[in-house]
Amino acid sequence: QVPFFLVEFKGEYHFLQKKIDDVLIYWPGENFSINIFNPGKANPMIHAERVFDILKSGKFIDESSEFSPQMEKVLVEILTKVCKSKKFQNWEGFEYYCEWYLRENKRHIPMLNQTLISIKNRIRRFSKGPLKALFEDNDFPNVQDLFKKNILLDLSSIILFKYDFKIFVG
Repeated sequence: QVPFFLVEFKGEYHFLQKKIDDVLIYWPGENFSINIFNPGKANPMIHAERVFDILKSGKFIDESSEFSPQMEKVLVEILTKVCKSKKFQNWEGFEYYCEWYLRENKRHIPMLNQTLISIKNRIRRFSKGPLKALFEDNDFPNVQDLFKKNILLDLSSIILFKYDFKIFVG
């Protein structure tokens, strides 16, 4: 049997727990969260690029909100700093490095303060909004272990979509 990881948005797949042995159901903020700033064994710079790409390509960032090349550069550089420092791998660390980045680079990067405001606005729902519970600092088991079990991640409590949207990994 191949383990599966199902992400759902409507809470309609709970019946799988009765049909398949050992299905675990996780709810963000209750018994599941992911520290997106922890690169694990990956290079922090590569991990920061991946986090940016996931946020952008997954339409987690508002589709109508584009990232300028300067915004992308600044965000990835800040994410890299956050990912490198175990002590700062959380949203408070992200805020800390935003302020640090501004102090260190405001003379070299035009409109940096406005760039940082724009970045923070685009990621606000992750850092302060309804998705914060999913992307909190955590003690959750290794992400690799998730793919060895039958997992149902129920996002219905934090997000509602217009479309019947499901992601299957397995």
